[in-house]
Amino acid sequence: MNWAKNNLTMEEVNKLLLATDNKGRTVFHVAARFRKPEVFQGILNWAKENIKTVDVNKLLLATDNEGRTVFPVAAKYCELQAFLIISNWAKNNLTREEVSKLLLATDNEGRTVFHVAAIFSKLHVFQEILNWAKENLTTEEVNELFLATDSEGRTVFRVAAMFNKLGVFQGTFNWAKGNLTKEEENTSY
Repeated sequence: MNWAKNNLTMEEVNKLLLATDNKGRTVFHVAARFRKPEVFQGILNWAKENIKTVDVNKLLLATDNEGRTVFPVAAKYCELQAFLIISNWAKNNLTREEVSKLLLATDNEGRTVFHVAAIFSKLHVFQEILNWAKENLTTEEVNELFLATDSEGRTVFRVAAMFNKLGVFQGTFNWAKGNLTKEEENTSY
């Protein structure tokens, strides 16, 4: 990264950071996928030093050919440390509307970041997403997140049950008991 920083123009640095591969993945998508928090942090630091915050935010919100932002990619592949790097940047730099877009976005299979976390992540990643959603979304938006169905008609609750994620299942169930009407609760299973 130092070579590029010392030898490329700002326009070339921007082009390098904002480039996508043939699958629509940004450098953030790729870094998140390979579970190296120090690499992701290094790229984020380099981006913060060389491009505008609005362009870093574009990298976080960019979707690949499967309709995924870096957030569900990180939820699927990363440990909590790498996931927190992404969520901390997002918490401090995204607008409320961008946070809503990031949390409520669905991929080509209709999955939200909650679905992805329920299938692939450890409980602490799911809990971090839940806490962030509670802090940044309206009650209606959080309900929308919990009640969202993927392309196969599965809610997060059902996905957690299917993939034997007891902690996610219990967390979802406890949230539903306290926040959904009986009618909404019946449709979440």
